[in-house]
Amino acid sequence: MTTPLIQHGQPRYGRFKSAPSAINIEDFKLQTPFERSISGLSASLKRQLGFKSFQFISINNQDVMIGLAIVDLGWVGNGFFYIYDKNDLKSASIQEISLLQPFAYQTHVGLPASQTQSSFQKGQFRIDIQSRNNKRVVKVTHAKQNLLEAVIETSETEPLALCSPTGATGWTYTQKQTAQIVHGQYLHHGQQFEISPAHGFLAATDDSCGFMNHKTSWHWLSVSATLKSGQRVGVNFAMGVNQTFGSENALWIDHQIFEIPPVMFERVKPTGLNDEPSWRIYSADSAIDLTVQTGWCRQESLNLGLVASHFNQWVAHVYGQINTDQHSVIFDGEMGLLEKHFAKW
Repeated sequence: MTTPLIQHGQPRYGRFKSAPSAINIEDFKLQTPFERSISGLSASLKRQLGFKSFQFISINNQDVMIGLAIVDLGWVGNGFFYIYDKNDLKSASIQEISLLQPFAYQTHVGLPASQTQSSFQKGQFRIDIQSRNNKRVVKVTHAKQNLLEAVIETSETEPLALCSPTGATGWTYTQKQTAQIVHGQYLHHGQQFEISPAHGFLAATDDSCGFMNHKTSWHWLSVSATLKSGQRVGVNFAMGVNQTFGSENALWIDHQIFEIPPVMFERVKPTGLNDEPSWRIYSADSAIDLTVQTGWCRQESLNLGLVASHFNQWVAHVYGQINTDQHSVIFDGEMGLLEKHFAKW
């Protein structure tokens, strides 16, 4: 039996074997950095505008990467969706939709729990994500067309569930799973394609929320792949967030999770005029040493003064190895996502 995240007015910290039964933010006792309680209208505004939450989902095989997210920053809501196919890179071949809603109008992010529903809508574009019965049901529509319908099996893969202190009085909770079984279909430039394990597709989910620092930046790598050895492998590496008490770095092998030590993300300068940037990701003891070659990038740069975001998410290919006390995993060009993000929110 699991318990809620907030107990006695404060969150439980650390990595959890089982995800909390609820992210009960109304029970969190708000305080100023001077340890004074926040109540009344100030508390209501703090909960509405200071609490950030988002859900991100990726579905990919070795040729196709599908990404989508619902983001509620209080001041603004964002929904985005894209389909990248490395074998179809003619001009305007990448489908991408990204829309904003002032003050998160028609934006709802269900907090991680066994039964949640999230949605974003603007005009004819809509994202729906439902969690129920150990499944994540995803649907994306635009102009009366179903761009994506998918069902992600979440019961087999052990979750990464971590809560860390943030700043003077805040906290950040993240819940992630990678290399999950997924079935469905997607529409790419008028043609429908099947999503299934037979076609090499796997899914990753990222649910994060909290009272985060006003200015936050991070690097992130996510991989879901079936290796040539037949192992189903997932990776979640991050630098810059969730490092004050524990780490969200994790390796999944055939649905089982293993904790990974802190890593460094180091950008490698291109060697030629037309070369894309690459990254080296490594640990201090050299047990992790990866080279990440980046390609197409989804990027946004927004500066509205009070809020700002500089976001780069590259479709990438990963080479190198990860060594643990129990396993050695070798990557030879498996597809993943690498992200660099600065946010003022």
